[in-house]
Amino acid sequence: MRKVTIHPEEHPMHATGLFHCWGQCFVEERDFNGSYSVAIIELEDGRIAEVLPEQVKFLTPPDQEVATLRDQFALQAISTALSSSDRRFFCQNQDKEAVWAYEIADAMLKARTEKKFNRAERIAELEKEVEALKCNAE
Repeated sequence: MRKVTIHPEEHPMHATGLFHCWGQCFVEERDFNGSYSVAIIELEDGRIAEVLPEQVKFLTPPDQEVATLRDQFALQAISTALSSSDRRFFCQNQDKEAVWAYEIADAMLKARTEKKFNRAERIAELEKEVEALKCNAE
């Protein structure tokens, strides 16, 4: 994802966020039906905005995408798993491994937002989830 800003002079909301993709909005009125392109942007406060292309300014070049916290958590999960001594689960099905890494990242984000959990209990739960995922992959 690339970092963007929404032009304040052309849009009521002045904000920065992450560009996800291009989308289509549709207009269905009595005398007119049509569609137009919009940028799908995740704002810094978590809201999603559909913005006209001319209202968007990219702050990073296409080859310098911004990794989200979820991406960073998934990278850490898979890096840790690949560096462990038990590698039976990994290097067998890369699609499943990638999904697993993002499932771990999602669990980390959920725990981060809940902010009330017993660390020892959560570690035990995650270890059980990892074991279950290992069994499913085999």
